[in-house]
Amino acid sequence: MMSKKRYILKIFILLFLILGCQEKKSITLELGVFAGSAWDTPNLNTFIMFDEIIDMFQESYPWIKITYKSGILKEDYSEWLSQKILKNREPDIFLVLPEDFTTFASIGILENLNDYLLINRKEGIYENIMKSGQQDGKQYGIPFEVNPTFMFVNKSLLDREGLNFPSKNWTWKEFLDYSEILTKDTNNDGFIDQYGVKNFNWTFAVFSNGETLFNKEGTKSFLNTPGVRDSCELLASIELLNKKGISKTFDSGSIAFEPNTYSTFRTYGYYPYNILKFGNFDWSTTLMPRGPNGQNAVDIKSLLIGISSRSREKKAASQFINFIINNRESQISILRNSKGLPLRKDVLYSEEARSILTKALSSPDRAITQETIIDTVENSIIVPKFRKYDATLGLIDKEIIQIPMNSTIIQNDLARLERIINEQLQK
Repeated sequence: MMSKKRYILKIFILLFLILGCQEKKSITLELGVFAGSAWDTPNLNTFIMFDEIIDMFQESYPWIKITYKSGILKEDYSEWLSQKILKNREPDIFLVLPEDFTTFASIGILENLNDYLLINRKEGIYENIMKSGQQDGKQYGIPFEVNPTFMFVNKSLLDREGLNFPSKNWTWKEFLDYSEILTKDTNNDGFIDQYGVKNFNWTFAVFSNGETLFNKEGTKSFLNTPGVRDSCELLASIELLNKKGISKTFDSGSIAFEPNTYSTFRTYGYYPYNILKFGNFDWSTTLMPRGPNGQNAVDIKSLLIGISSRSREKKAASQFINFIINNRESQISILRNSKGLPLRKDVLYSEEARSILTKALSSPDRAITQETIIDTVENSIIVPKFRKYDATLGLIDKEIIQIPMNSTIIQNDLARLERIINEQLQK
């Protein structure tokens, strides 16, 4: 007769096997993705990237199958995903464009990931960038790609004028000094034909001066502050230098500085797209200039990935997201095949990353160093988003450009504009 202990042991083994089989049951997850780059630059490797990541994931989790529909263009993706949500047929896991995150988080379609994430922070992720997927203290999305802004610098123009390349911690004052020297009429025909800077807008100035425009609840604006006024006065000085504006573009070789994103660098610094842009002069990148109260960076854009709150397979979906973040090779695949940066900064110090960042560069001098990338991302501002953020910022944009750039008028008009915006936010 079987002893009682052996009988109990067999029961435990049987239960373990049953639970193990249930854990390993076949699961299919749908992934929502789009073709091309999130940053409106050419990219033919999107599906190569996802195929690589899925293949690596399924080596570790063979019972979880990941499927996706190819062919959805980035410009059609938001509408496609919204229609899927309305029909209760959205993917289990899906990419979330920056402009869609606040809406999706507010309507409850994104799962709160706080209890699902198992991020190996010792490996070195950008902790500040995690905030781009947060709302009301909850993590609804994980940064899949990040896209910081650098200052593009026309080195040939600086060399011709006998000027040194700016340091990575340069200030507004140095920035304006450079621009004053470089903005000139070079052929003495009475018209400016060489410029210090183009496309340095008021939000770049505000964010590089450590200012925030709204409270995190989105109920109050902070437009009439000394920091914002200083930012507008910097723009006034630049406008005064440029007089009636600039018809030329940076790729003409006649402009010294222009803010551009990492995705632009990853596209136009490399063969074959380098022959279409920035090809006739030597250029490089540095950090943005900082204001008196700010840092050498501005706001940063993140392409997020999240889980549907209505998915029946949230645990399996979270295993995929955790794998993307924690698996080194998946992060390398993002760096290699996308126009953005992965969440983990430690991969940038690898030989693979060094090769990716320099391979097919049109000039070795155009490489962005790993240190410059990390400094820029870590200094970047994560702007608190709320449901009316984009519409409200658009309204401010239209008003700001109408303000005559005079110190007294700036202060009075910012006070007026702040009252108008606050009334809008309270509605």
